[in-house]
Amino acid sequence: MKAVYRLFFICLFIFSSSAVYSQISSDPNHEFYKSVQKWEINNYVDNLPPVRPYPVIVIKALLQQAIENGDENTVQAAREYWKEVTGKPWAIDVIGDVNAKYAEAFNKGAAGTVAATGDVLFLNDLVSIGYKVGFDGYTELALDYLKNFQSAYAPLPRDTLHDPSEISLFKVYFDVNDSVAVGKENYYLQMGVTRLGFGPFIGEGLALNEAAYHCSNLGFTYRNNRFNYSQVYAAIGASKSYDGSGLVPDKYLAFHQFSYNILKNLSLTYYENIVYGNRFDFSYIIPAPYMTLQSIGGFDDNLQMGIQLIYKPVKGLMIGGDIFVDDISVNDVMKFDFDTKIRVAGSVGAVYYPPVPVLEKIKLIYTVVTPYTYSHWQIEKGYPGITQNTSNFQNYTNSCIQMGSQLDPNSDSVKFSFELNPVRNMDLNLNFSFTRHGNISETLPANEAVYYLMCDENIYATDGTVYQHTVVDMHNEKKEDYLFSAWNDLNFLNQKHIMSVFQTGIGIAYKLPEYKWGKLSFKINYIGEYIHNKGVDSHMLPGISLKYDKDSDKYIYNGTNYSAEEIVQKFKNQWESNLKDEWNNYLDIGFEYKF
Repeated sequence: MKAVYRLFFICLFIFSSSAVYSQISSDPNHEFYKSVQKWEINNYVDNLPPVRPYPVIVIKALLQQAIENGDENTVQAAREYWKEVTGKPWAIDVIGDVNAKYAEAFNKGAAGTVAATGDVLFLNDLVSIGYKVGFDGYTELALDYLKNFQSAYAPLPRDTLHDPSEISLFKVYFDVNDSVAVGKENYYLQMGVTRLGFGPFIGEGLALNEAAYHCSNLGFTYRNNRFNYSQVYAAIGASKSYDGSGLVPDKYLAFHQFSYNILKNLSLTYYENIVYGNRFDFSYIIPAPYMTLQSIGGFDDNLQMGIQLIYKPVKGLMIGGDIFVDDISVNDVMKFDFDTKIRVAGSVGAVYYPPVPVLEKIKLIYTVVTPYTYSHWQIEKGYPGITQNTSNFQNYTNSCIQMGSQLDPNSDSVKFSFELNPVRNMDLNLNFSFTRHGNISETLPANEAVYYLMCDENIYATDGTVYQHTVVDMHNEKKEDYLFSAWNDLNFLNQKHIMSVFQTGIGIAYKLPEYKWGKLSFKINYIGEYIHNKGVDSHMLPGISLKYDKDSDKYIYNGTNYSAEEIVQKFKNQWESNLKDEWNNYLDIGFEYKF
């Protein structure tokens, strides 16, 4: 760990001796990206790059457009960002949070960040380096943030999950994001360790989502007034097929997209993704259709395709749609048979910036993720192909965090939010959401579900999450194969027990005027959450090495013989008995100081 500390201070020295700006170019969750989308919808800037974050050269060009074309508030905001990216030669961020949760008991914890942030420009802006280098600390209870202080389906707040050190009361992580770009405003090569965002709704992407964990990535973008092309190749973390534990390398994501501006206010985008692992494949760096490239190796990788449509009918309003296709039975759909294999995620919504005082933004989004979407599995050669320690190199996760929608398969969600600006430097957010999720295991017929019980423990997930796939050990036949109904039927939210999550939240952020000693801002966020049937996303059919007696056509469990229907129902009843309703209250109070 001492070497890490030395490296941190070396980086501070190097970057503070150059032309250093802010970290906007390495963090797609920076407020700049919400602002610039607003400016685009209001026609103050045009042709935003499709993949976030952007290089400094692009950020500066967009800020210049906003200053030249925007209204008074836009010009003021753009000038503040301009000062941030062209101000003093370094910046130190200190961020602190106190988190509390009240459910059946009261829990509280604290987290903090100390980081150096900036961007370095070289060779007349041809080369830029954006970075965040720092440390994140958590108290013991806050360490398991996802469990103790995270509301359902909320984004990961920091890129720190593994290998902490202990300093006093805190578990401390080394936290780095960086982005290196080479090129001009209209074409550039970009590489680094960052989160990635893509899609019309920031934080809601179906293919690349700012809410996901950061990754090592290499990308290229070309853009002009008529079309954009982007390509990204990323190294991500694989995890166990059962629960997402046991991280290993050699898993990769390839992504590319082509967007075309049909009209000034109407654009169409086609994109593809490939997830694969256990080898490096140079072909996915080539700008060619992934369907063609995959066929060279035998169609063994996980391919998805998608289409986005963005329409801006009037100034201030954007209507967007995104369909992400994992797998689909085209022949059945063409016959209008929709109870078939349809593995898709989709979203449709609107963002509106009304020309009225105080009310800043209105957003409405509906998202759907059908069963087994994102949860792909490629059957291994030989038997057994899946064991307790097998890693899944093809599901749509990075280091156990979903890369696309944060919803589990077999879910849908409606989100509605208001953003207000009641006084200068104060933002007020009101959020409402309703989410449904079903465990696909509940729909499986007994003669298929019983296979899960016949397997060993902790091999096949039956929690209805991204870790549950359509493959199972056909125990009697000594092979892995697809379950018939799981593979061929839709079964979307037709389960008896549906988990329903109601959330409402309010957030207040206030920025003090900038002083010579720096900038200080405060925030307070509250989320109220009611979950009906909490526990639906727990394992229903655990592997118990259930024995089958061929002579009696019965299954033997604890010395008693059961039919397939009886033993499956027994475990379904146990699962059902653990379902409950729960109220949760989350409070986050924090500050940020930038010097």
